[in-house]
Amino acid sequence: MTLGDGEHHESSSGDESGAYGIDEVRPAPRLPGSVVLGEDREEALDALCSDLLVQSQMAVGATGGFHLALGLSDVVERVVVKLMVDPKYRMMPWDRTTVWSVADPCVGPGDPAHSEAQLRELLVEPAGMDGSQIVTSPAHLPDACERGSERVRELLGARGAAHERFDACVLGCDPAWTARREDPVDRLYAHWDIGGVDHVAMTSRVVDRSALIGVVGVEDAHWAHVDEIEADHARCGVAPVGGVLRWYLDGSIRPEGNGS
Repeated sequence: MTLGDGEHHESSSGDESGAYGIDEVRPAPRLPGSVVLGEDREEALDALCSDLLVQSQMAVGATGGFHLALGLSDVVERVVVKLMVDPKYRMMPWDRTTVWSVADPCVGPGDPAHSEAQLRELLVEPAGMDGSQIVTSPAHLPDACERGSERVRELLGARGAAHERFDACVLGCDPAWTARREDPVDRLYAHWDIGGVDHVAMTSRVVDRSALIGVVGVEDAHWAHVDEIEADHARCGVAPVGGVLRWYLDGSIRPEGNGS
C-alpha cells in the first residue's frame, strides 16, 4: 500500500487515524489532503473501514456517540456492507451510531428511491439499529432546506461546541459528490443536481467541518475524476475546516501511464 501526501489540512484533534505500512509500489496521485493507494480494491476499502472504526471508537469515548454522514452511492454502500459483515470490524458501535444522508432525492418518504428507505434497508435490520438513528432531510417539502438546517443544528449542537460536527463523512469519488455546494442564503442545505435528479443536499459548510472526510475511488470511472483533480486541485470542492481529507483509491485499476 502506498500512502501519499498532498496538501495536508491540519486536524484540530491532531489525529491522523489509521496507520498503514508503506509499500512503495507506485507513487500516489498528488491530491488535496492525503492519499491511501491500495494494491487492490479490498485493500483500499479496508483502509477506509479501519479509519472509520478508529473514528467511531474515539467519538464514542469522547461524546457517547458516533455521527457518520454518507453520500449514498453504490461504492459507499459497499463500504457500509463491509463494515457490517467483515469480522475485522465487529467492534463497530452501531448501537451508538447516528447515520446521516448527505443528499436526499426530492421524492416522498414512501418512495423506494428515498434515502431513508435505502438506509433502513441497508442498516436498520442488518446492523440492529433503531430507525431513529437514521437522519435524512424531508426533501419532498418546499421548506426542506430550512428543516434540514434546523435538524443539523439541533442534533450536532447538542454535542457541545468542541464536537459540533460529523465524526466522519464518506463520499464517492465523483464530481457530483466532491463539488463545492453553497446556498445563496447561507443555509446548511441547498438544492443540488446529482445524476440528473434534484436533491436536497448538505452544503460544503457542513461537510467540510467533518473530522474525517473519506473519498473512496475503487471503480474505473473514479480515476478520470482523480486525474482531473490531480491536474487542477481547484476542481475539488472539499476543503476541510479543522479535519482531515483522505482519498482511498484502488491502485490496481489506475490507467496505465498515470503516476509514472
